[in-house]
This record gives sequence, C-alpha cells and structure tokens, in this order.
Amino acid sequence: MTASTARTGLVPALGAAFGRARGVLPLALAFAPVHAVLIAAVVAVSILWREIGWTHRSLVVLATFAAGGALAGLLAVPTAAFVAGHRPRSARFAAMFVALTGFTACSVLLIFLIDFRLLDADFWSDFPHPFWLVELAFTVATAAYTLTASGLPLLLPHGLLLLFGAAWWFARRPRG
Repeated sequence: MTASTARTGLVPALGAAFGRARGVLPLALAFAPVHAVLIAAVVAVSILWREIGWTHRSLVVLATFAAGGALAGLLAVPTAAFVAGHRPRSARFAAMFVALTGFTACSVLLIFLIDFRLLDADFWSDFPHPFWLVELAFTVATAAYTLTASGLPLLLPHGLLLLFGAAWWFARRPRG
C-alpha cells in the first residue's frame, strides 16, 4: 500500500463496505426463500407453458432451481450491498441485477455439478489421481452445457422479469 492509498482511506472504505454487507444479512436471509420460491414458480410456469409433463424428474429440476435460487438470494444481497454501497439507485440496481444473475446461474450450476458428480461417483478415479482433474473438468463442462441448453430456456423470458423486479426492489430500499 502506498502513502497515497493510505491517505485516501482504502482500508476504512473496505471496512465500511464489509459493514454494509454484514448489515444486510437479515435482509438476505429473508430474501433468499422468497427468491427460491419465485425462481421455482418461474420454472414451473415455463414447464407448464412448454407443455412438458409433470414427472418425478420435473420436480427434481424444480427443487434444483429452488435450491439454487435460495443460495443465490443469500449471496446476492450482501454482494450488491458491498459493491454498490451508498451509490445512486442506478448503481444499486445494476449491482443487484449482475449479482443476482451471476449467483443464480452459478448456484444452479453448482447443484447440477454436485448432482452429476454423485450420479457418476462409482466411475470416478480416486482423488489424488491426475485423471480426477480431467474428470472434474469434463463434469463441470457437462453441467454448464446442461444448464445453458436445458435450464436457461426454463428461466427465460419470465426470469428476466424476476431479475428486474428484485433489482428494482434493492435499488428502491433506503441506503445503508
């Protein structure tokens, strides 16, 4: 750290940003189940709209997206508060939109990845083996492809309305 960054207050600014993120944890705990239910509703509407039959697998997909939505809601609110802080509403809107989009995609991808890993657990090499990393890379690629090709159409176009609504709500709430 140089003398100029010490004078501008980089460390106190980071402390304040972490304080803002900690301050919204109760809000994040309340938002996470709401986001999970709304993501599950969006996926359910998409399944009905596409006239896909309700099977056990449809309910597993619904639960996967709901769990991913809960994790995303829990992580996106503190992240957006950390990044946006006391900035104008447009910056808070953008921070929440980007955070919620990224965390929703990544958390659902993580759950797909865990599902694929557990499905193929009998065929995986032992952990210290170098081939294990190759298997992990291909499993991540498969989960990402599955989410993009099969999961993303379930979220669009209705999921965009949910993202815009959540970002608008976050931007409209009082600063601090």
